[in-house]
Amino acid sequence: MTPSPKPHDELSQLAETSGWAHGLAMRLVGDVHLAEDIVQEAMLASLERPDAAVSRSAWFAGAIKNLALQKVR
Repeated sequence: MTPSPKPHDELSQLAETSGWAHGLAMRLVGDVHLAEDIVQEAMLASLERPDAAVSRSAWFAGAIKNLALQKVR
């Protein structure tokens, strides 16, 4: 049985392929700097996230959408 990856390992993998995250945030808020802030906040929230049945990338996309909604209100 292989050990499960540690959260920081998963976050590093997510960060390496997170070009889509920046694109998603940018499409949602229309501001480069705000999009960067949203992605960074989502990464921090991901570190605090307990393990769940949802994949980390699906959870991360949902966090970006929720943060974007909070920021544009």
